[in-house]
Amino acid sequence: MAADLVAETLAPFGTFAVDCAGDLRVGGRTRRINVRHPFTGERVHGFGVTDAAVATSGVTRRAWLRPDGRLAHHLIDPGRGEPAWTGLLQVTALAPTALEAEVRAKAALLAGPGAAADHLPGGGALVCESGRVVVVEARRAAVAA
Repeated sequence: MAADLVAETLAPFGTFAVDCAGDLRVGGRTRRINVRHPFTGERVHGFGVTDAAVATSGVTRRAWLRPDGRLAHHLIDPGRGEPAWTGLLQVTALAPTALEAEVRAKAALLAGPGAAADHLPGGGALVCESGRVVVVEARRAAVAA
């Protein structure tokens, strides 16, 4: 939401890019936004983004070992109250606002590989536990809206 608020302030001045802890909001011209693999840092895909937002959510950065030795992270499965292990390591979502992109990225990650694309009408990228990258194309209805 912070990226959206700053973007609203900058929009009258033309071209802008706002990065709030990885949630991006851009406007005024097309920018190339690269998606990097969470383990290798290698570029796995790039999106051309104009007057829109991009957010990435994943389970690899804010992770720790519990006292019992099990791995944990900050994304909680709401049904179990435990860290979510869905088969996805990372999801990048494109949307009109940074707030929507962040919500969509988290919802897609929690949905898992079989249903993640349903949460990404603006398109995005999935990084599976196997390391496989799946690019989700934007649905036309979502782009026109």
